[in-house]
Amino acid sequence: MLNPFPCFNFKSFDRLLRREVCVFFASFFLRKKDEIILGGNSDKLINLVILTILMIRKLKQKEISFIAKNYEIAMKKQFEKIGESPITKECYEKILEKNFEDSLMFVFEEESIKAFIWFVKEEDEINLEEVFVIKKGKGYGKKLMNFLIDYAKKEKIKRINGDVHFKNREALGFFKSLGFTERTIELSLDV
Repeated sequence: MLNPFPCFNFKSFDRLLRREVCVFFASFFLRKKDEIILGGNSDKLINLVILTILMIRKLKQKEISFIAKNYEIAMKKQFEKIGESPITKECYEKILEKNFEDSLMFVFEEESIKAFIWFVKEEDEINLEEVFVIKKGKGYGKKLMNFLIDYAKKEKIKRINGDVHFKNREALGFFKSLGFTERTIELSLDV
């Protein structure tokens, strides 16, 4: 959990109280500079601070099974659309367990987990391994991707790489809407 007020321990509060404390701190500090920095519109920034602090957090190892189960459900249709066999819950759970320590895995949480993102930082690049949402059309995936982009800028990352199946037009459109461009073509041979 990102904490803009390091002297304050948010972990000791339940989610609702943490939200109230965040609103208080964000509004207190932003109102002081409202006219100078934000031109009188601090509500948008307050909401952004709350979103970042409270709703995007690191995945806990005990949640891997939940993510794998929902991945199988959410991605089954995607795999079928492109003519591929879906990855099973068991297989994806093993992949996540194997990579948990050496990767960065986050969830978007709003009363319950709504979306998941997994990426690996390698020197000055990030390799996006996965991003998926449990219920599409709510903007959760875009919020996680914006979180990733902000993280990359903060860490002085030069490039974010990701793979998308060429038949997955929905995903291609999603990534292009975020500014991603096609750079390479990956080829494979089934044997």
